[in-house]
Amino acid sequence: MANTTPGNQTPEAQQFNTWAELVEATAKEIQNAAMQGDPAGSNSSTAGAYIEAEQQILRQIQMDCFPEDYHLLQAGKPIPANSRLLCLAPQYDANHRLIRVGGRLRRAESLDLSVVHPVVLDPTHVYTRLLIQDVDARLGHPGPERVFAELRRTVWILRGREAVKRHQHSCMDCRRWRANPASQQMADLPPARLRLFKPAFYSTGMDCFGPFWIKIGRRREKRWGILFKCLTTRAVHIDLLTSIDTDSFLMAFRRFIARRGKPAEVYSDQGTNFKGGEKELQ
Repeated sequence: MANTTPGNQTPEAQQFNTWAELVEATAKEIQNAAMQGDPAGSNSSTAGAYIEAEQQILRQIQMDCFPEDYHLLQAGKPIPANSRLLCLAPQYDANHRLIRVGGRLRRAESLDLSVVHPVVLDPTHVYTRLLIQDVDARLGHPGPERVFAELRRTVWILRGREAVKRHQHSCMDCRRWRANPASQQMADLPPARLRLFKPAFYSTGMDCFGPFWIKIGRRREKRWGILFKCLTTRAVHIDLLTSIDTDSFLMAFRRFIARRGKPAEVYSDQGTNFKGGEKELQ
């Protein structure tokens, strides 16, 4: 059972890693308190319990960070002149027992109460940091302005933009998305690429590509291409294969040698025609 204070069903935030876990635990505490008063009630958490849990968490933030302002506004008295909330024209919501931001949208009947009068929160409270973390993860770790705009739809965090940037600076997922691609140091060239005083195709690489369809009379047949490349000069020799088997490769290789000369070393992949040709040449 989570630790609670008298008259408050909000657990200790140090036990939780996410906002959802905190709301879930708070809702269960509220439901358990309701069960003690009404043993015949339902044992499952309802949507109303989750809504009340979120309001309880927000209320706890305000009572921890603005205790004097909270009690003065609750009593209908003006807040001190040195209060951090003075410039926000705060007002007390008696229905939800929350401090909300004043403003000029009181006559906007089509907007929700949380949009017209957002709930004031302190950026340093651990619950507020969990809320920022939840919105950031739910939006897929975008830029700070996107997270800040989403938070402003329901809550007003003092120095909110700074709080969002501070969270994203320490968030590993945000840092991973913002990171620049690492510039890899290229490895040294192999010896086959450095035969500077050898003739072309002394070191040769080869590979096949295709197939391609060709038309012979009224029938269509497949053909493949084979590419021989000088690894030093980058010169290219291309030939045609009638099949992808060993015999076709060896015939193309003989034509290549007759035209370009015998290479000292040949590199290829593990194609079956190349491996079969190597066995026959051995």
